[in-house]
Amino acid sequence: MPFFQNQVIAITGAGGGIGSELAWYFARQGAQLALADRNEALLHKLGADLEDTAASVHTYVVDVCDEASMRDWVGVITQTYGKVDVLLNNAGMTNFALFEEQDLAQINTLMDVNVRGVMLGCHLFLPLLKRSQRAHIVNMSSMIALAAAPMQTTYTASKWAIRGFSHALRMELSSQGIGVTAVLPGTIATPFLQNAQSTDSSGTEVMSTMMLKFGSSPQRVAKKISKAIRSNRKELRVGWDSHLVAFTQRLLPGFIPAMISFAYRRYMKNRPIASVVSSEEVAP
Repeated sequence: MPFFQNQVIAITGAGGGIGSELAWYFARQGAQLALADRNEALLHKLGADLEDTAASVHTYVVDVCDEASMRDWVGVITQTYGKVDVLLNNAGMTNFALFEEQDLAQINTLMDVNVRGVMLGCHLFLPLLKRSQRAHIVNMSSMIALAAAPMQTTYTASKWAIRGFSHALRMELSSQGIGVTAVLPGTIATPFLQNAQSTDSSGTEVMSTMMLKFGSSPQRVAKKISKAIRSNRKELRVGWDSHLVAFTQRLLPGFIPAMISFAYRRYMKNRPIASVVSSEEVAP
């Protein structure tokens, strides 16, 4: 029997990007899926596409920042499945702007989605996870938690927070048989940055195009995450760039920051006048 067959797997940010690939991967393993996203159209299309693949699929329109919305979701899952075996806190968002150019509403929204949403999910799902014989939590951090980056100060703060939170939570839950993995993806071929709030739309478009062209596939991320769950990995790095940054930081800890600072200075010399574009919450 496949490892994940009939396991109940809850995924936030399932509507696109890594989230939808996670849903497809575990569906093919015969899992029972509880999929959440705030984009109703994308979510319902995914659910319809998966119906003949997974053991069962239920979709829920959920805002991970809203406690009432999350509690409702947990309540429905409790009635439907009675337990959760794997919680994948995947919903997230980013931006591309100087810290001083971000207003407090933008900062609060990003931190709410990326940090509070993850912590809220872990807290509310713990009673259901404790009913599983082999429960696991996966929290999406980022390669940026290995080396900070200008123009993404708030995103950097959120992903460093998730990495530390995941490590501490793993210590607390290990005696209860619940595993916790922090995932640090590098550049992934999704439109994540394309949907980011930005004060340099042309620069963001160039970077997004490069991500789609050179990034690791979200299918590879999903497969690596499944292996990390089975082996109860503390931390998972995905993508050649994530591995390279981690290796370089251990060997030459000052090299990556120096290169980033150099590139940033060159960027600022040619930076256009700031023009903010809209953003949406998407899966990383």
